[in-house]
Amino acid sequence: MSGWKFSARVSAFICLFLASGPALAQRMQGEALSRDRIVRAGVKTQIWTAWALTPDCEVVRGFNVQVVRLPRHGAVALEKVQEVITPRWLGHSVPPQRLAIVRRCMGAPVTTIGVFYTANASHPGDDSLSIIITNASQTRQRALEIGIRVR
Repeated sequence: MSGWKFSARVSAFICLFLASGPALAQRMQGEALSRDRIVRAGVKTQIWTAWALTPDCEVVRGFNVQVVRLPRHGAVALEKVQEVITPRWLGHSVPPQRLAIVRRCMGAPVTTIGVFYTANASHPGDDSLSIIITNASQTRQRALEIGIRVR
């Protein structure tokens, strides 16, 4: 899928999600996380990776990543990223129920959704954004607040 079609689809879903507001969030079960990242001003940096795998190491299709609060001092982009599962995945907020899958799939190539942030070149300081990752059946979500320190 070309980049602009992917961006348009994500943007359309973001608009739909924002229009649906708290009612959609209340129907879902989920968890909330908070993470901090340090980035350099003016440099596009991957600050989060969203992924979903089956026990057979297949990529789960249909989960959604939505930016629900944009950063004030930079830009955010969602992009498909090709990665290989490595031991570093074990230390990146992997829920306990997914640890066995990550261990079993070590070395497998996967497609993930990368959350990228580019701070305005003239903004040293703090910024933040919020994303929500929703499963394909729209019954579970994971909210994430990302605090960003720009240097």
